[in-house]
Formats: sequence, structure tokens, C-alpha cells
Amino acid sequence: MNKIRIAGIVDDDPIVIFGMKLMLKQVDADLQTHVWNNGQEAIEGLKALVENGKPLPDVIFLDLTMPIMDGWDFLDALQKATLPGKEKMRIFVLSSSINPVDRERALENKEVIDFIVKPLKEARLKEILSLAS
Repeated sequence: MNKIRIAGIVDDDPIVIFGMKLMLKQVDADLQTHVWNNGQEAIEGLKALVENGKPLPDVIFLDLTMPIMDGWDFLDALQKATLPGKEKMRIFVLSSSINPVDRERALENKEVIDFIVKPLKEARLKEILSLAS
């Protein structure tokens, strides 16, 4: 896989979004970031990218607990969606849940690379970006 160029953040918490965007820019100033506040916005946003001939994110940081469409429903919708190139996206669940059942369930999904308990540290982010590339 090539260098990570585009990251997606799917989270409804403005503080988490702010922190993630800041950290991503500190790690790689050239990284483009898409932000969606729930799973439905993310699915619609991904479809719009494809329809407009734009590349999908290389990596997505996905929260599980969000209004409208949560992370679980996003993963289900993503599996059903026709999005050329979606198999190249690397999804990291980024959740405040410490429930081992959530971790297990997330990692059973073939699209999910890892389950990370918030907050995400910069060293771990660097590791993720190098793994995903």
C-alpha cells in the first residue's frame, strides 16, 4: 500500500474531532482529512466521493456510539455499499468502550484492523499510519 494521503474521522464528539485533526496534522501536515459526525453522514460522504471521482480515505477512525447511525450500523452499511476501492480502506475503531465484547465484535469484522480505546496517543497514531500504509 502507498503512503496514507487521506484520513476519515467518524465521531460525534467535537473535542475528539478537534484533537484527532490536530494530531493528524502534526504527524503529517499533507494529510487530507474528512470528518463525518455519524455513520450515515460517513456512508453518504463516501458515496459522494466515489460519485465525484475522488479517492476514498486510506484510513478511517470510527467511533461506535453516535446518534442517527452508530459505528456498528456503519460497518454493516459499508459491507453492503457498492464503493469501488473500499477494500483498500483500513478501519480503526476508536471508542471509549472498555467492554471486551465490543472489542471482540469489532475485530470479527473483516474491515476492522484494530480496536483502540480513547484517547488515542500520538505514538499510537504514528504506528497506525505506518501499519496502514
